[in-house]
Amino acid sequence: MARLKRFLRSEAKNAAAKLRAGFGIAIHKASDDEAPSMAFVEVLLAGMTFDAWVDTLPELMEPFLVGMAVDGGSATLEALGVFDDAVIAAMRTRAREWATQRAAEMVGRKVVGGVLVDNPNARWVITDATRDMVRDEVMRGLREGLSPAELANALEQSAAFSESRAIMVSRTEMATADVAGAMASYRSVPGVVGKRWLTAQDDRVSDECAICEDAGTVGINEAFPTGVDAPPNHPNCRCAVVPVFDDEVHDIAA
Repeated sequence: MARLKRFLRSEAKNAAAKLRAGFGIAIHKASDDEAPSMAFVEVLLAGMTFDAWVDTLPELMEPFLVGMAVDGGSATLEALGVFDDAVIAAMRTRAREWATQRAAEMVGRKVVGGVLVDNPNARWVITDATRDMVRDEVMRGLREGLSPAELANALEQSAAFSESRAIMVSRTEMATADVAGAMASYRSVPGVVGKRWLTAQDDRVSDECAICEDAGTVGINEAFPTGVDAPPNHPNCRCAVVPVFDDEVHDIAA
């Protein structure tokens, strides 16, 4: 978490510098009822690449994700009473493979043959979310008539690069890694052929999570109705996934 905080603070300064450099000419104040030119905003954002994120963030996050996934998998095996060395080794391998892919997915990539390539199906891409937050901040600043220097300073202090965002991202990834570790365990334990989604069963449960729970048992390698392998469906998801053994059900695909 601390490394992510430092990274975001560093990138806040870089984003502000790129924004200052992108103006070139002074910006005239927009009236309250006149939206700033989206074309102009997009030109500004085009110069704010996220190359450093792609180069740095997967390497920064992968050890954190590996540790959380392996810990989650180890706790799951212990709870199941499984202490076989081969099963533990298989779980660790699966957890590490997941962490490598998730770290890449955070910046819209996937690892193929040891190389980062574009991943059009990536979920929760931090660079996309950051660009959207930066766009909103720039639009707000232009509407308020901020000067280039004022707008750059506001961007540097924005929520996109804040400590609270680093904490939110870390907590979300921590929860995701914990469940991924559990899934790595389930797939490593002989006899586990399915899984079930469990919600908190209160009025805060989202519709998408309720749908997954209502699906009952699905095959261990099948997706739930929302297209995910396991929780979470969304940030702050409180759901869990439990294994189904072959002596509990017979008519599902493994």
